[in-house]
Amino acid sequence: MFPLFLLDTENESVYNIGIVNKREIIMNQLTKLQKDYKYFEDMLKRLEKQKKTPGNGFAKMKCRERLAELDAMFDKINYGSMITYD
Repeated sequence: MFPLFLLDTENESVYNIGIVNKREIIMNQLTKLQKDYKYFEDMLKRLEKQKKTPGNGFAKMKCRERLAELDAMFDKINYGSMITYD
């Protein structure tokens, strides 16, 4: 279990808003990585359908770089040791 804090930059205050377990944090991070992967994959597909321009070429390159980074992160994850609840 980990404390969850809310930072209020306007009043320069920190509030303890609850306790979260580690599994919940990890699952939220994994879900975000999966959503990011889907986002960049869809963006790359859309860009490949469009007319070739220097800007689109740069965007395609950045999408491929980000997908490669995400693939590397997914390769590091040991799915065999994870417990999932459907």
